[in-house]
Amino acid sequence: MAKIKSNKYLDKDHPIYKEGLKVSSHNKSLQNYIKAREKAENKENLFLEKIADKDTTKDEMIENLKKVLIAHGWTYKDDK
Repeated sequence: MAKIKSNKYLDKDHPIYKEGLKVSSHNKSLQNYIKAREKAENKENLFLEKIADKDTTKDEMIENLKKVLIAHGWTYKDDK
C-alpha cells in the first residue's frame, strides 16, 4: 500500500476517491490482539468473554457482565 508523503491536495481522479479508503488492523485475530495488548501493558488477561452483541441493551450487558464475573470467582454486592 502506498503512503502519501506530501500534504498536497489529491485530485478528483485519485484512487482513494474512486475505490474508497480501506482501514485494516495490524492484529488479524483476537489471539494476536490479546498477545499484543498483554505485551504492551505488561499484564496478563485473566479471562476474556463476550458479554454483548450489537443488539444487546445496556441493562442486559450489565447483567451479563455480573454473571461472567461471578462465574470467575468475583463477588457482587448490591448497592443499597
